[in-house]
Amino acid sequence: MLLPCVNESQSDFISAAGARLKALHIADNDGSSDMHLMPYGRGRIDWQSVMTALAEVGYDRLYNLEIPGESRAPLEVRELKLDYIKRMCEYLLSIA
Repeated sequence: MLLPCVNESQSDFISAAGARLKALHIADNDGSSDMHLMPYGRGRIDWQSVMTALAEVGYDRLYNLEIPGESRAPLEVRELKLDYIKRMCEYLLSIA
């Protein structure tokens, strides 16, 4: 279920699900559709509360970053984007 599109709180869901969480699909969206945006893009996900809730339930499993691919970008551009994605993931993990 895409929680922001049904006006549900991700952090409340995470707290309720707790140890039953097995994997996550990480993407931002505007609350109206499953847009697969990078975190902190044009979306409205409250990443601080999401990451804090994950830390509170002891989540230590898979994070699947669900964003569009860059197969047509030149290799140099893909490497820059990959570096940005790595830094974004490090930041997300650090804010909990």
